Amino acid sequence: MSKTSKRHNQRALIIVLVATFTVWLSVSMSEEKDYPITLPLDYSDYDTARFSILDCDTSVTLNMRCTGFRAIGRSLALHNKRLTLPLAVWLENVSDTMEVIPLEVSELKAIGDFAEQIHLGNVSSLSLQKQSVTLVVAQRHRKAFSPRLKDATFSFSNGTGIYGSPAIAPDSVYLYGSRQSLDKIDELFTEPSTISNIDSSRSYTIPLVPVWKDYPDLHPSQEMIKVFVPVKEFAENSFTLPLQFVSSDTSVKVRLYPEEVKVSFWVAKEDYAKAKADAFKAEVVYNPNQLRQSVRLASFPEYVRVRSVEPSYVQIVVYK
Repeated sequence: MSKTSKRHNQRALIIVLVATFTVWLSVSMSEEKDYPITLPLDYSDYDTARFSILDCDTSVTLNMRCTGFRAIGRSLALHNKRLTLPLAVWLENVSDTMEVIPLEVSELKAIGDFAEQIHLGNVSSLSLQKQSVTLVVAQRHRKAFSPRLKDATFSFSNGTGIYGSPAIAPDSVYLYGSRQSLDKIDELFTEPSTISNIDSSRSYTIPLVPVWKDYPDLHPSQEMIKVFVPVKEFAENSFTLPLQFVSSDTSVKVRLYPEEVKVSFWVAKEDYAKAKADAFKAEVVYNPNQLRQSVRLASFPEYVRVRSVEPSYVQIVVYK
């Protein structure tokens, strides 16, 4: 056989092999199979101040059931993709006494979370190569504090004023860390702050004094609180009140000059009609060593803001 014939035969054989491989590859790539893909895994939706992850799966291998061609497309689309596994539902009912918490997130639950993060397209199904995702979580000790306002000044625009007491949210702030460090902190309070020209009810964010920074192992559940300031429109009103004389010695007889005082106050417009003079009581508590006695407003409605009592001192004349 000539060399030319041999080359023709070899070329024909190569063409047949290539054609056969192409047909086989096309048929194989058109069949649905499980194609594995490994993606890095992060954890989210948990209180990082309260919990720390000691050990965990850092990646997860998923089996995608699809054709080979679609598997290639999915692999390209998922390049640099990171999956996230939320842990809130697994840690919400953990007892405070548990210090080390082993977790095993079932395949069914994990796949449900992962499927929401991956556009499956023409992927028929998704499964884990392992039966679960496992991790070990450590829980820090914690201590609850009722944060309090300190050196906070509120000023209001003309015609408005605070109506009730400011409300702090949340009512509890937690510090997490070692027992030794937690025992050294007794209270949490706000940074000095001034809020001016308040004209309506609203919440204000005020930072806490970061006392936890003196202890490297402590972490706060939050570094700021919100203070809701209730505000109403106010109007000015006043009453003239008779002075009442108070003495432990019932034999003492006195005459007060003057015998009445004027009490001026601010009251919310919606409460204006219900503010009555008989809800106010002005008195003088007898001090035998002084001829000039101070006037004290012994009682008044909690919904008013007293501006002044005039006069604030009265003269007394003692007689028998």
